[in-house]
Amino acid sequence: WQPLLDWLAERFNARLTPVEGVMPAAQSPLALAALAAALEKYDPFTLSGLGLAVQTAGSLVIGLALVHGRLDAAKASACAEIDEAYQNELWGEDAEGVAKRKLRTGDIELAARFLMLLRTSTAGIQ
Repeated sequence: WQPLLDWLAERFNARLTPVEGVMPAAQSPLALAALAAALEKYDPFTLSGLGLAVQTAGSLVIGLALVHGRLDAAKASACAEIDEAYQNELWGEDAEGVAKRKLRTGDIELAARFLMLLRTSTAGIQ
């Protein structure tokens, strides 16, 4: 996660505090304000692709990295599955988890494709 957190801090001036475990930690109001300001700049179409990526990956950081080309769909999917991959190493895979991963990967690929098409279609308009 550190390379993505470093990128986020550099790109958006939003330094997030990482945590271990399932309990969230309060984040800096400055970082949250910087992210809110960044999100306000996106058009509705980009927000649609970002929304799918964030919901699917469970991470705004992964979604933003996908929007800005910092991650491709395969790397975004791998980042979204880090915890599951670790659990699979410990306990083995189960059919339900495999099915969920396929759906997640497909949705992240869909979001990435949508964002790529959006960038391509608006490249000459700016």
